Amino acid sequence: MILPISICVAISNVEADHAKVWVQIRQEDGHLDGKWEFPGGKIETGESPPVAARRELNEEVGPLIPVESFIPFKNYSFHYKDRSVCLFVHLLYLSSKGENFKNFAESGWQEVGYQEPLSKWATNIPEANENILKDLAKYLDEERARPHWSETWQQLSC
Repeated sequence: MILPISICVAISNVEADHAKVWVQIRQEDGHLDGKWEFPGGKIETGESPPVAARRELNEEVGPLIPVESFIPFKNYSFHYKDRSVCLFVHLLYLSSKGENFKNFAESGWQEVGYQEPLSKWATNIPEANENILKDLAKYLDEERARPHWSETWQQLSC
C-alpha cells in the first residue's frame, strides 16, 4: 500500500546563491526520529493534495493560509523498509515582512544552497527528502535568473 503524503515547503529569503526553507525536527519512535522534515502528512479521504498541505501546515505551524498560495511543485515516490509513500510537494513563498512569517519560529529556517543543496543536510533529513532538496535548489536557481523574478516573488508571497 502506498501512503499519499502532502508536503509544504515554505520558502523565504531567496538570494543569489541560496534560499531559506522552514523545517521541523520529527519526533517519533521510528527510524525518522530526530530528522529535519517539511510540514506535511497523510492526505485524508476526500482531500486534494493542496488542501491537505494547508491543513497539515496549520496543524503543525499555526497559520491558516489560503489554499491558492500552495503551488504544486512535484510528486515523488519513495520506498522505506516499512512503507511506501507518494509525496505531493507544494511550495509556499513567504515574505519575511508578511504577517504569516511571524508564525514560523526563527529556529526552523535552514539554508539551501543552489550548488550543493545537501551539504548541510545529508545526514539529518529523511532519504525521501533528498531529491526534493536537489530539485528545489535547481528550480530556485533557475527562477532567480528569470527577468522580473523579484516582482514575481512579491506577488506570490503571503
